[in-house]
Amino acid sequence: MKFEEVLTHLGGIGRYQKIQITLMSLPAIVTAMHALSFVFLGATPEFRCKVPNTEGLSNSSCSLPQGKKGQCYRYDFGEIGCLNVTANTSRTLASCNEWVYDDSFYKTSLTVKWNLVCDDVYKKAVAQAVYMFGMLVGAVVFGDLSDRFGRKKIFMISLILQLTCGVLLAFSPEYISFVILRWMLGAGHSGSFISAFVIGMEFIGPKYSYIGGVVPNFVFSLGFVTIALLAYLIRYWKWLQLAITAPGLLFLSYYWIVPESARWLLQKGRYEEAKEIVLKAAKINGVKIPKKLLEESDDEKVVHKATIIDLLTYGPRLRKTSLIVFYNWFVVSMLFYGLSLSTSELPGGDPYIKIMLSGVAEFGGFIFCCVFMNRIGRRRCQFIMMILASVTCVSAGYIPINKDLNWLIQLLAFIGKGASGGGFVLVYNLSGELFPTIARNSGVGVSSMVARIGSTFAPFISLLGHYTDNYVTMTIFGGLALIAGITILFVPETNMRPIPETLEEAENLGRKRQDEEELKKYGDDQEARCL
Repeated sequence: MKFEEVLTHLGGIGRYQKIQITLMSLPAIVTAMHALSFVFLGATPEFRCKVPNTEGLSNSSCSLPQGKKGQCYRYDFGEIGCLNVTANTSRTLASCNEWVYDDSFYKTSLTVKWNLVCDDVYKKAVAQAVYMFGMLVGAVVFGDLSDRFGRKKIFMISLILQLTCGVLLAFSPEYISFVILRWMLGAGHSGSFISAFVIGMEFIGPKYSYIGGVVPNFVFSLGFVTIALLAYLIRYWKWLQLAITAPGLLFLSYYWIVPESARWLLQKGRYEEAKEIVLKAAKINGVKIPKKLLEESDDEKVVHKATIIDLLTYGPRLRKTSLIVFYNWFVVSMLFYGLSLSTSELPGGDPYIKIMLSGVAEFGGFIFCCVFMNRIGRRRCQFIMMILASVTCVSAGYIPINKDLNWLIQLLAFIGKGASGGGFVLVYNLSGELFPTIARNSGVGVSSMVARIGSTFAPFISLLGHYTDNYVTMTIFGGLALIAGITILFVPETNMRPIPETLEEAENLGRKRQDEEELKKYGDDQEARCL
């Protein structure tokens, strides 16, 4: 059975495929909420140094320096005390060890519980970076395991891991155990998201493959909007953590509902199982698959699994393509999470509304992808998204913070976030269409691993702005995005082309000779050519 020919009869995006991609995209709501949760779980309210023995007195502020310094330092007057200070009294700065927090926005948070401020503010960046590092490990480990043992099995294991760690996190007694559980939760995030993406993508025809990238990322953005709403309604971090974990229980039903990837089954020589899934899809789509096609033997039969080493060593074109795709993953992920995690700290406005608008902004990038991916191609769309992100990030970084211009800084940040969201859709599609079937899950897994390296750096780059100035952070983001936009023009265009099955097909993708052979075979019938 030749799967590409089967898809021709099934239809590239029939009812069965629509149901499949919808089901496999819904878990992204939960993974998105976990990814962004620390913005609220570890939220930093307005705070100041607690002044010993004078709290509640009208003149307690005499022990605090003016401005931001009063958050981390106080004046130590020794035995004299604040109440007996005169103009000639010497003022010695001392570091704070207790703080007073404003609970107007956040009733409780991990920052308040463990005092993650001042000298310990870096621990917030570490907690988020550890989650991203878990995603990195999960991308490599679960990506390889799903190629070996099946997409569905690894999806279910990852889902159970997410549920378990999500519940335990709510009862973390101290910082170290919390961080360890966040690392494991991040690994489950990658395992479930990547496996679900591949299951949905591998049953869609080339002409509609962009849908396999747009829909999961669209749902992921819904998760960002959802957690902002939940956090607004649930102001206590422990209950919020349980609330974002609970929906994962619904997806355990996928064990009985969602079938294994038919492409993967064919690659493993499990023809009867693949045939059963194809016949079910044909029935739901209301079409018939020729019996001869189902029984026709594939000359390639069982193909041995390829690895990331094969992608980098098989040929110069495939190596160049792989490295450029990896770099774009690195930048897009760094931009996406860097801008997402710092949204609540944008000047002015309600933090819940800002994060909700940040999620909504991504839909603009998705709409752009839906409209133009099949018109101008994946490469040009990614180029536009990265250049737009570069310009908006740098511009937002150099606008002075004041009451009259805060709206402009927020607008530019939201546009940059939308562009990074569109970039995520495009690199997912490019990965699914550039890497051959025998190494696709490993290729997407390593791409996701590289992306997690970028997202692991994102909190620390944002923290750099805390110690220097915001323009430093935004210039780094903008510069890397500019390079990503330029380099993506050097990979083959995948629009209206067959998805490569073998390393040889991936190496020759986009070559003039291949184009001429396809034109000779199919003429001007572009849809037949892509199928």
